[in-house]
Amino acid sequence: MKPTVPWMQENFDFLNDKYFGGRLRRPQFGVMFDRKNWGYYMPNGNYNRWTREFYQEGTGKIYLNGNFSRSEHSLQETLLHEMIHMYINTVMKLYPRDPHGDEFNNFA
Repeated sequence: MKPTVPWMQENFDFLNDKYFGGRLRRPQFGVMFDRKNWGYYMPNGNYNRWTREFYQEGTGKIYLNGNFSRSEHSLQETLLHEMIHMYINTVMKLYPRDPHGDEFNNFA
């Protein structure tokens, strides 16, 4: 299957309730066509590189790759991965230097 915006919205709500206690606000969604990334979370806001604080403005966007047909489970795993990035930015209010560093690994 290939991701669609309605599929992402429905699965975001399900995963948000299951793993995040409904704490995430629904972001914008999009389908991207990339050769190397399965998905991408793009926060909206400003980052202070001296204090490492991120000032969130809005919920951001989550993109899933529409180039390849994948199982629904695989797409859900990618969506959940991007939601963890979103959680770190919007709930924990962090913007780590390494997006797959301690903050991410401690959550995952």
